[in-house]
Amino acid sequence: MNTVAVTGTNGKTTASWLIRGVLEQAGELTGMIGSIEHALAEHQLLPDGKLWKPQVDDPAAGRECSSPFSLTPYRGRYSVEETTPNGLQMQQLLAGMRDRGATAAVVECTACGLAGGSADWVEPNIVVYTNTGDNPAELQLFGSKQEYLDSMLELLRSLKDPQQQRAVINADDDQFAAAAAAASAVPRVTYGINNPTADVRAESIELTLWQTTIIVDTPIGKLEIITNLVGRHNVYSVLAAVAVGVLLNLPLAEIGAGIEAVQVIPGRCEVVNNVLDLPLEVEDVQGLQQQSNLPRDFPVVVDAADTPQRLAAVLDALREAGAERIFTVFGCDGVVSPACAAKAAWRCSCVARGSPVQLADGAEP
Repeated sequence: MNTVAVTGTNGKTTASWLIRGVLEQAGELTGMIGSIEHALAEHQLLPDGKLWKPQVDDPAAGRECSSPFSLTPYRGRYSVEETTPNGLQMQQLLAGMRDRGATAAVVECTACGLAGGSADWVEPNIVVYTNTGDNPAELQLFGSKQEYLDSMLELLRSLKDPQQQRAVINADDDQFAAAAAAASAVPRVTYGINNPTADVRAESIELTLWQTTIIVDTPIGKLEIITNLVGRHNVYSVLAAVAVGVLLNLPLAEIGAGIEAVQVIPGRCEVVNNVLDLPLEVEDVQGLQQQSNLPRDFPVVVDAADTPQRLAAVLDALREAGAERIFTVFGCDGVVSPACAAKAAWRCSCVARGSPVQLADGAEP
């Protein structure tokens, strides 16, 4: 079973979902271990590798959007407690996938999970390194930022077999040289936007609030990808998935089709229904627009940004994609830092990025 491990500070989930799309397009029965779900194809898995079965009916099943002015309860719905499970659960999940016929698996690997030994007995065929940034929730668990970085680089250092193993590295990242040195024992494919030496590079990028169009230059030719993912930061995840496809010797058309087949990644710059799509009467919609002085066509974007830095990055991406006015709703439960200080940091991020209107909640928005 071919295994692709994805590590880094940001972009792991998005890159993992796109890589799964490429593998499935190539005909692989692909498992996933990550922050949104542990799954094999459409079947979600428990941490012990067994199939998850809902205990109650999902009230949102079959619906494409939430109903206005109502909350959908989460009780009984599938959730993942740890992005990277412990070492035993990791093996149980991979074994459960293999026993059900999986031919490939994509595994998200957090710095904390790697430091805890979750991937010690995983031998990935490909390791994808996305970037190294600031994640206060993870950094506070390490003695220094260097220890935090080393925990992720150790996964690259574990690659020893140049015949069976490969590395995919972000050439635009500040720690690119360290990552490349860590993976020096195996062939590498690099990707990037700004670094002209990257093997897989975005030749042109067209950003809008609804989709992103990318012309990608690769060692085997060029391809155009149109994705529903919004923002320049998501371009990097697309390029990482292309690089994996190139390493697997897949045709460019197949790589592009696999990426474009991933229509939605929950909570990753996810564009949900705008005001015209809500089940309101026509006169209600017109009245809402008159009261708010909003344009008739605007996106509502949901993102899982869980730090002020990540929120700032999302707001920057939306501004670059053409947003003139941004209304921000964020949650702050005070877990990472005291609630008052945390809310102040979130608000500063919003104001600095041109979103002067914010609504702060005590939990997830």
